[in-house]
Amino acid sequence: MHAARYLAIEKGLDQMTIRDVCQAADISIGAFYHHYQSKQELVNESFMIYDELIEVNSTKYNLENPLASLKAILLDQTAFVVSFDKQLVIEYYKSILLSMNKQAVSWERSYYKHVFDCTKKAIKDGLIKNDYTPEYVASFFIKFVRGNIVNWCLTDSNESFLQETEWEIDLLLKLFTK
Repeated sequence: MHAARYLAIEKGLDQMTIRDVCQAADISIGAFYHHYQSKQELVNESFMIYDELIEVNSTKYNLENPLASLKAILLDQTAFVVSFDKQLVIEYYKSILLSMNKQAVSWERSYYKHVFDCTKKAIKDGLIKNDYTPEYVASFFIKFVRGNIVNWCLTDSNESFLQETEWEIDLLLKLFTK
């Protein structure tokens, strides 16, 4: 994954070949195919690591305080993605948009499930207006974070990006809460 990340930044995903990745990682092509079916799967896996981190840190996202957990998971997702080189994130989003594989936007992902669980619990506890379904609220916040990350990709680097995202999440939570 590290070799692929470096090459994606250096060459772009379109120009990066599996052979390039194998040479940079000092592995055989057979070893590559033992772990991944395609270059696209490798790229998707490198960003899906966040879902594994969610499971490792699941106690951080407890449902005793669903709004704080919702905010934490959204900010952690943002911080995770922007911790990568911006050019790699651009290549990743470009790849997602061009591929038919929609794993990144699947409700089966741990990230999506945890956001949904937080919104469901917040509505049940009366913390979010029951005018909205948990699916709508979860989808809204996930799309907001994705849009913020895409905006980050399109603009000059902003040192306060995470802080601004936190303020904006707080503002959005005020719109949804009673």
